[in-house]
Amino acid sequence: MFDARIGGDVLNFDLFYSTFYGTSSVTADRGDVTVWNGVRQTGTDDQGKPVYVKNDIPVVKDQAYYQNFYSSSTELFVEDGSFVKLRELRLSYSLPQGLLSKTPFSGVDLSVIGRNLYINSNFTYWDPEGSLGGNGNGQGFYHGVTPGTRTITFGLNLTL
Repeated sequence: MFDARIGGDVLNFDLFYSTFYGTSSVTADRGDVTVWNGVRQTGTDDQGKPVYVKNDIPVVKDQAYYQNFYSSSTELFVEDGSFVKLRELRLSYSLPQGLLSKTPFSGVDLSVIGRNLYINSNFTYWDPEGSLGGNGNGQGFYHGVTPGTRTITFGLNLTL
């Protein structure tokens, strides 16, 4: 069984906190200098209207940058919540009756079931489906989510 969600934004609070405290890979460029694209106001003209020029102010990406500036914009932590998952794969095999003729069984079925075997997603923490609010209407907030488990179950069904 494949499952997919195409689109939908997720506010990733875990990425926010790991960036704020300097453990996210986003902060690996600490010490580098950046100039943010945009404009800055240089004053006003004769009519009192603001005058803007292209921003040229260099900023060092240090602790203060990530905690006071970068982390203050939650837009930087909104990610695409799209995914494709292989939710369940089930394989089963029934032994042929010819093999069972000298046994007390009229049927022997073997099975293996795998759940959450594969996910394709660009989400920072692999699975964007986790939600702070559970499975109710509070979707789109990812924080402190326990990852889903991958399970493989083997089965044997004997029929007398």
